[in-house]
Amino acid sequence: MKNRFTFLLAFCFLFSVSQAQERYTSEVFTDAEIKLTSDAYFATNATIFNLLFAGADEFVPEDLFMDVYEPDPSVDTVRDRPMVLVVHGGDALPRIINNACYGDKTDSVTVTTAKKLARMGYVAVAPNYRLGWNPLATNGDDFLDGLVDASVRIQQDLKACIRFLRKDVAEDGNTYGLDPERFAIWGTASSAGTYSGFAAYIDTVAELQSPTFFVTDQEGNVRLTFDEDQAGNIDGTIVGTLPNGDTTNYVNTPGYSSKFQLACLGSGIALDPGTVDPDEPPMIMFGNPNSPVTQFPEGPIQLPTTGQVVAFAQLSQGLIREAVEVGVNDAWIAADFTDAISVAVAADTNFGEVEGWLPLYGDPENEYPWVHWDTVSCSVSEQTFDVLPGMDTEFAISQIDTMAAYFGVRACVTFGLNCPSVSTVSIKEELLDGNIVTLAPNPTSGAIQLSTNNGQRMTTIDIFNVNGQLVRHYEPNTDIFNRENTGLATGFYSLVVRLREGVVTKKMIITE
Repeated sequence: MKNRFTFLLAFCFLFSVSQAQERYTSEVFTDAEIKLTSDAYFATNATIFNLLFAGADEFVPEDLFMDVYEPDPSVDTVRDRPMVLVVHGGDALPRIINNACYGDKTDSVTVTTAKKLARMGYVAVAPNYRLGWNPLATNGDDFLDGLVDASVRIQQDLKACIRFLRKDVAEDGNTYGLDPERFAIWGTASSAGTYSGFAAYIDTVAELQSPTFFVTDQEGNVRLTFDEDQAGNIDGTIVGTLPNGDTTNYVNTPGYSSKFQLACLGSGIALDPGTVDPDEPPMIMFGNPNSPVTQFPEGPIQLPTTGQVVAFAQLSQGLIREAVEVGVNDAWIAADFTDAISVAVAADTNFGEVEGWLPLYGDPENEYPWVHWDTVSCSVSEQTFDVLPGMDTEFAISQIDTMAAYFGVRACVTFGLNCPSVSTVSIKEELLDGNIVTLAPNPTSGAIQLSTNNGQRMTTIDIFNVNGQLVRHYEPNTDIFNRENTGLATGFYSLVVRLREGVVTKKMIITE
């Protein structure tokens, strides 16, 4: 097997595993302490797959399932744990059909990533989503139309999954011990980074109305590739119906937030600039700088059949630079990370100044040097291996270890986790025992009462929504605070209560 990798960050990995074990930044559980729940149902939606490949004449319902990897509750004392949605790649086509051994929630790179995160103390959820489109279209507009349609369906399913999980927290006993205010998405490779970026950053129709999203149909009419009436809305909370009456999108778990608080993209791209807004989640981008797809901020999308250029897209380098420019990674810049991997990346002469960009150098023809598979269980033709030149399982897994370590210290800052080794100047106040302050009732329909159990006065009370936005600010200067109606919408909120000695954080759920 070819092996032409450049081991630029190998020393970082070796150094990082020698450090003290700390939850969320390194492994604190073993594989034996990880609980796997396989094929847990989360949604049903309409698939185009049978219409394209099995001779069906309409969209048909497809049940969607997820695999959940978590530190076993029998050994883990933490119940409100951050969740990472690990999104498999495969170009929206099934394994083997896409000429590769990945493309499912059980593929090697997805499982390796999910288990790694679970051993670090996160809950990792690997969902399947609706597959199917025609990448062999010979017409550029048809190709682009199909690409956008597939992306919309996939991100609708990803958002349905996290709404299902948030509903489970609020109404069904919190089966997996999640903190609904700390949800991340991790797009592994081969379009998964692009789909995950879509789910994290595109939430309005206006963001799909830029020039690249318009095509010309067979009658010469210019139209938008996204039609909300036919596809359902971007979150998937509106039914989509074709003119012939065929349903393309079912509504799953409405009434809960579809937002992520952190996004990790494996070489993700966007069809047009302007995807990332200042109030959206911080972004990590993984990529191989030796790959042509990563060397430039933008580049062409070409038809696989003819090589025709159908659009110029914003490539991964352009997307992460946009994220830094609009300020979503500012908290990480202020944190001044001192871990070995962050220090090494900061010294990279090409990308060190771009916070959130993790370069993973490899074979120039392999965009994803962290992807690997078991050649025994997935023994296909030698042609498949040409998709990923230089693929080496041991090195690929070490790359995932590096990615997880880079993610971990940044998740500590974004999620406000207790990670003593993470150096950050943005946390200046001492975090006090949460039991000092009592919140009642919780859940609530809007009324709240906060009180301290030691007579300390609460100087300020700040309430943040799941996007980290300040929605209420109070200055009670008393040990008991009552509010009959906060006027807040249904959902999950974080409260930061400041006392003389430090701050207390509380979680609040507002129901209808």
